[in-house]
Amino acid sequence: MAKEEVGVDTLKDLVGSVRDLAEAAQKTKGTSLAAYLDKNKRKVKLRAPFYQNGVMVRLDQLTDEQVTLINQLKPGRFNNRKWEIVKRRDRSIDFRYPNKTVEQRMQNNMVARDLTGMLQLILTEAETQKARRKAGEDFDDYDE
Repeated sequence: MAKEEVGVDTLKDLVGSVRDLAEAAQKTKGTSLAAYLDKNKRKVKLRAPFYQNGVMVRLDQLTDEQVTLINQLKPGRFNNRKWEIVKRRDRSIDFRYPNKTVEQRMQNNMVARDLTGMLQLILTEAETQKARRKAGEDFDDYDE
């Protein structure tokens, strides 16, 4: 096997490149986990524990938008009485809706894509109900 000779200029270029990389690495500031968590703290907090069909939902499973919407919820029945917001004895909020079968889940998905959509629809419907009550409209939505 023939040995390749490496020129002095090539070695100097290589050493210079390594030195540049080392200096760049020293200039970049590493962020510790504590500093990262302090910087990216949750901006909103749940006012009360939140349950979805009886299962507690942790704060880290929710987006800030969802937490904001959950904090605005009031007890009632929505989406033609299919969805229900209940305030429990321990002051937590339970969001109940049918999702046992595939058909029920598909119906929910046709109305709202995810939890955020469901919460937005609930709050919109609650505002509409409040306006109708204020206007003195008949609240009987059932056809006779």
